[in-house]
Amino acid sequence: MEGGSTITPRFPQSNEIVYDSSWENFFLMIFDSRKQLISSQDVYSKGVKLSEGSYTVRVQIVSSTLEVLEKLSTSILLIDYSLSKSLNAPCFSSLHDAVMAGGGVSDSSSFKKKKMAKGERTVAYVSAPDISNSKDIKGGDLLLGEIKVVGGGRKVDCGKGMGGNGLHRAGYIVPLEPIKSKEDGGSTNKLEGDEVKSDDVQLKEAIRDLEISWTKKCSNDESKKILLARLESSYPDHLPLLLQKLNFTVENEEKLRTKGLGTIEGNQSIVNVADSILKLIDRNDLALYYGVHHDSHLEKEKNKKKEKDKLKDNLVIALFQRTRALEWIARKLCEIDTSKESPSGTTTDKMKESWDAFDESFKEFSEWGHDPSSFKYVYLFIQSERKSGRFGTALKAANKFISETHSNTLDSSKDKDWRCIYDLKLQLLIDLQWQVWKNYECRWEGLRNPKGFAPF
Repeated sequence: MEGGSTITPRFPQSNEIVYDSSWENFFLMIFDSRKQLISSQDVYSKGVKLSEGSYTVRVQIVSSTLEVLEKLSTSILLIDYSLSKSLNAPCFSSLHDAVMAGGGVSDSSSFKKKKMAKGERTVAYVSAPDISNSKDIKGGDLLLGEIKVVGGGRKVDCGKGMGGNGLHRAGYIVPLEPIKSKEDGGSTNKLEGDEVKSDDVQLKEAIRDLEISWTKKCSNDESKKILLARLESSYPDHLPLLLQKLNFTVENEEKLRTKGLGTIEGNQSIVNVADSILKLIDRNDLALYYGVHHDSHLEKEKNKKKEKDKLKDNLVIALFQRTRALEWIARKLCEIDTSKESPSGTTTDKMKESWDAFDESFKEFSEWGHDPSSFKYVYLFIQSERKSGRFGTALKAANKFISETHSNTLDSSKDKDWRCIYDLKLQLLIDLQWQVWKNYECRWEGLRNPKGFAPF
């Protein structure tokens, strides 16, 4: 649900049943991505206003019979919510016109207003509503509404029935989009002028792509490392392979950073892999493409735009990981330089080189990834301001990101980003020597980010 909505969670097998139920208790709890309790309900469902994001619904059913619990373990959760804008289903005089004009397309054969005598009957065929502009609707959704009859300027009350005061309730199941195969004219993402490859080459590339995809599933880091090294020796300039190697290198180093065991060598490896990716991306060609307008209605232009957008995303990822690794190296060298264990000034030159490289890399990243609302830009901007001693500006950016993300995008995939910026905020409070505010934030930590779900 984009922008949030009021939803009503329902378990048809359990709701609205009290005395006739075969179990003793039913209790439902809704949590956000940070395990904060949002709502609790009993057998009577009620609406809950939620912001856009990811939520967890937990249900407790108490019964003295194990068979009943096993049967209810596969209960279906239904989510009811109102669309932000109502949809109108057009009516037609004939079934043929209703079928041919499906999707809400206006037609001259649509049902016209007519005067009817008492006892007279007429037939109207309802077509599917136009859902092309509604982002809230997905394939498989059930749309429910009312058919209202108006006469003499007022609604005709035809008895309660299923729809209350309306004549009838109307339902429409949104069909799933068909998957087009290449034989059926589906997109192959092949641009005009591409070289036609032989069967042997295509087979070799298919095996290569399969092995690359397997590295994402492989749980053994050592096996993954050996496979990536073998593939890189055969395909040193294959961009998807280098991107996977970058992800693997970053994941390993982040595990060490979390434990306080990050190394300069590990972060330098990230920089090296990112540089290899950047060499394969023609930034001038990308700049020329985005510098002019393209007709997005043409299929050829759609495929080309999709390819360029993906290439730009890869460029931003490589620049971000390189800049982040350079920042970590520079701060680590600063710690070594100021420690008593190291002779003073031994790493000053390397530290200055790393900070200069960070500034240059952040400048280039800003050219392609300047988005004040994105985690990547906010993180690097805060680190840049910290490096320059502008802690107030950095704290302002951190507070803005935290407040906007917390209220609008409680998505589990973005929770890690939120946590990272929040930790940076605590570090900024230390930099500013605002110990009172740091203690305040730490005391609230248990309520803002519970370690587990609240018990039933």
